[in-house]
Amino acid sequence: MNSDNTLIKQRAVSTAVLAALSFVGVNYALGASLRLVNPDRFQMQTHNWAWWATKALLEHNQPVDVLLMGSSLVQRVVDDGDATYLNRPLDARFHRNSCMLEEKLSALWHRPVRTWSYAVGGLHASDAAIVTKTLIRGEHQPGAIVYGIAPRDLMNNLLAAPCATETFKLMSHLADQSDVAYQARTTNGEKLDYVVSTTFEKTLPLYAYRSELAQVFRRRVKQEVSELADSHLGGSNAAQQLDLAERIKLQMMPEECDNELLTLPYNRSASASEDSKNSYLCCYRPFRPKFYNAQKYFLEAMLKTCSDRGIQVVFVNMPLRKDNFDVMEPGFYERYLRDLRGLASRYQASVVDMNRQDLFSDRDFSDQVHLTGDGAIKLVTLSSPALGQVLHKPSFAMNGGTAK
Repeated sequence: MNSDNTLIKQRAVSTAVLAALSFVGVNYALGASLRLVNPDRFQMQTHNWAWWATKALLEHNQPVDVLLMGSSLVQRVVDDGDATYLNRPLDARFHRNSCMLEEKLSALWHRPVRTWSYAVGGLHASDAAIVTKTLIRGEHQPGAIVYGIAPRDLMNNLLAAPCATETFKLMSHLADQSDVAYQARTTNGEKLDYVVSTTFEKTLPLYAYRSELAQVFRRRVKQEVSELADSHLGGSNAAQQLDLAERIKLQMMPEECDNELLTLPYNRSASASEDSKNSYLCCYRPFRPKFYNAQKYFLEAMLKTCSDRGIQVVFVNMPLRKDNFDVMEPGFYERYLRDLRGLASRYQASVVDMNRQDLFSDRDFSDQVHLTGDGAIKLVTLSSPALGQVLHKPSFAMNGGTAK
């Protein structure tokens, strides 16, 4: 009986070892096949806001004088502001320059000025740093970066760690980010997970393609579900069935933005103010020193990268509605502004403070932090003279810009 049990155990161990070896062998074979095929890993990534912004920048081959960077606060200024200024709809996926700012700066300097926007919803200081390090170089290097910044860029409790953003994940697929991997993870568990993942990627080549393969699979499933929805959802109430079909499709992959995303001119009579107070209450409270200091580290890293590459940095402290300050902890905003100015001074950057209650009223905002189309026009109009004074025009010629 004991000999039978021993034999069973030996066979089980042998089977497990054979299965493990087979798994590793198949993994290496598939991994080698992928490397041989050399798929476009960028195209395989999720087509979210960060992907569209990156794609546009990589395909842009014209010199840029001023690169605009920031979160949805800046994205709204570029998209909603220009749509209202030009009085026509704009596709937010492809609209990547500020026509208003170009006109204002060109008029001030009496020469053409080109802008480019890498403004992505949810962008934090860590994202700005890693995008600058990875993308803003060579032919994509501007004379100056104008970064529209706000307190949430450094303090956001809705984000587990800097490495969790869509932008950070995308940049990690485009270039090696091991030099900042630990700073982007704020807990020991996150750091351990990173070590384990990188070990698996080295040991199992196919594991390195896990996100791309999952995305390809999801797109295939979405396509099949879309075809089923289109073919089987019919009936007398076509409009309602169509709406149901669209909702089924969207729920399969809500984060992709492959369809037209129109930004319309601001309609004062049809627009209602939104209330994001609870959301920002969660962002700001409680104050997490470890997260804040990590974002501060990345903000300084961005400034150092720009200093090393000869790129001027100008921070525009974005306007906030008065009730946004009500959800901040006492002293937090003063700390944020003090740290921002301190870092800017250390790296010869500038701060243009547009968060002034005498300049903006509640009607300029669509919620606690985002400007309406009219508010965006006001911001560009009021900030242009200050930007015209602090931007170093000679740096544009040295960095390949259009100004001469």
